[in-house]
Amino acid sequence: MTLTSDRLGVCCRRGHPLTRRRRVNMRDLLQYPWIKPPHSTRAHRRLDSLFVSNDLPPPSSVLESGSVALQFNVLRQSDALATTVSKTLQTPEGDGLVMLNVPELALSRDAGVITRKGGWVSPAAAEIIGELKIICAEEVRGRRSTA
Repeated sequence: MTLTSDRLGVCCRRGHPLTRRRRVNMRDLLQYPWIKPPHSTRAHRRLDSLFVSNDLPPPSSVLESGSVALQFNVLRQSDALATTVSKTLQTPEGDGLVMLNVPELALSRDAGVITRKGGWVSPAAAEIIGELKIICAEEVRGRRSTA
């Protein structure tokens, strides 16, 4: 069962030169420095491969860090770009950052709970699943009321 969905995309500081465009192409992104996840991570390799699959070189990174707090602080103070999920930008840590409209790099993902059909779910697991459903339902209602 799907509990929530999220969108992965390219983010930058509010007021970045690229925020004046309705749609940003991948080539435009190469004109700016990037903050990327550590080189050894799947996220780093996936980002690079998205550029390569579009016949472009991977963006060069000025910083590689697994710390979202560090990435966001650098983003707010520079013209650097990074990838993140939209829900992170809705937190206090994401204040001052925006998602760019880059259709080729916009990915979505679902999160949920998988159980075996007819399989036994312990009372503790059922309680956790119930709480997750409530939290995710409140998140959707909250998003609709602020939009």
